[in-house]
Amino acid sequence: MGASIGGGGSQTLFGAAGPANILTKITTGVAIIFMLTSLTLAYMSGHQAESSVMTKSSTPVETTSE
Repeated sequence: MGASIGGGGSQTLFGAAGPANILTKITTGVAIIFMLTSLTLAYMSGHQAESSVMTKSSTPVETTSE
């Protein structure tokens, strides 16, 4: 009951502040990577190249055998 209202026993699972710093750093790093990839993908989708490697290829002709 003391842990549910903020007693000192609620911090004994991971220690006083040990993993909180590590988890905060990991979460911050993942959030930064996510934001950078999101911004990169948004930029790349808005600035698509005019040329394509597929423009010189021909469409395959469908053959029917009877």
